[in-house]
Amino acid sequence: MEQHNRHDISTYLKQRTDIAISIQNAQWQILEENIREIYDGMFLWVDLVVDDLLRRWDKGRSLKYLRNRVKNTPQALETLFSEMFSPITPEGENVAVKLFQWATLSTKPLRLHE
Repeated sequence: MEQHNRHDISTYLKQRTDIAISIQNAQWQILEENIREIYDGMFLWVDLVVDDLLRRWDKGRSLKYLRNRVKNTPQALETLFSEMFSPITPEGENVAVKLFQWATLSTKPLRLHE
């Protein structure tokens, strides 16, 4: 499966960073290569990590910070999800669980107003 996803993931990665980053440079290409080396054919992992990186880039994080973030991002999806949900406070946990259930159990794609 990993071999079959390699081209699609590379295309997805290039499109996401090209859209979000108007200035292409060698540092971004290195970051993309780092992601390709780690992803192990998991499209979901790439999607989650790229979203995280672009969010951090928009908040002013440097490319050096983003490279370190990629290197320190867990490769196992279970660990990555645990890391993503760990900042949720106990008060927000019920809301987070309901949102996650709505998103994963929906019979059709949800719209924001839903």
